[in-house]
Amino acid sequence: MPTTILGTNRASGRTITEQFTALYARRLIDDHPHWAGVFELRRRRAA
Repeated sequence: MPTTILGTNRASGRTITEQFTALYARRLIDDHPHWAGVFELRRRRAA
């Protein structure tokens, strides 16, 4: 069974499942450092 990254939301039509939100937050911060203050990140347990 393939892994689903995107879910659905009534308002926008798309969301990211909880399993991947931290990874996408880190990616957003890597690409756009000015967003770093918006997110509270914890140390990753696995690489």
